[in-house]
Amino acid sequence: MSESADGASPAATLEVDPEIAAVLERELRRPRDVTTILEERDRFTVYRLVETTADTWKVQAAVFPKRDFEIWFAQQKRLKQYLIQ
Repeated sequence: MSESADGASPAATLEVDPEIAAVLERELRRPRDVTTILEERDRFTVYRLVETTADTWKVQAAVFPKRDFEIWFAQQKRLKQYLIQ
């Protein structure tokens, strides 16, 4: 299996965590299938199956990094104050 990740070329082959691989195998049956939102320690990821062969899968990944809540909340407060003025 391969996944496209930040900094990697779209055709890069990467090892996938065994737990994530199990989800991909369970949820991706046909090209264009997408997974549920997968939560990892530092990010949320959704995978889309592009194509399969006998020994490989080509998937696309949409990765959304997690942000510290306190930092995010402070930014939202500043933004709200700016918009109100």
